[in-house]
Amino acid sequence: MGKVWYLCDGEREKCNKNLCFLNAKENPCRHTSDIKHAVNFEEEKVGEEVNYREKSEREEDYRKREEELKKRILEEMKKQTEMLEELIGNKEKRGGPQKSL
Repeated sequence: MGKVWYLCDGEREKCNKNLCFLNAKENPCRHTSDIKHAVNFEEEKVGEEVNYREKSEREEDYRKREEELKKRILEEMKKQTEMLEELIGNKEKRGGPQKSL
């Protein structure tokens, strides 16, 4: 079996390829045989073993949506907290909570 080539992430230190896409302007190489620098792969430790698996677009999309949702939830929580702090501050200015009759 020949070498397996992966789309390179461009983060490999000391890449000795003269035609690396980071160094060359014409006909650059965009591939690596080092899976640690392959785009769209993630490291997965299973016991003592290290495996690499390709991330599917669906997983990637799911993670992006999840991160966006987390940000929106945090922003909304911040707004709600600011509103509560403002309400508490206004009550303190009026002399604390009002007693009901």
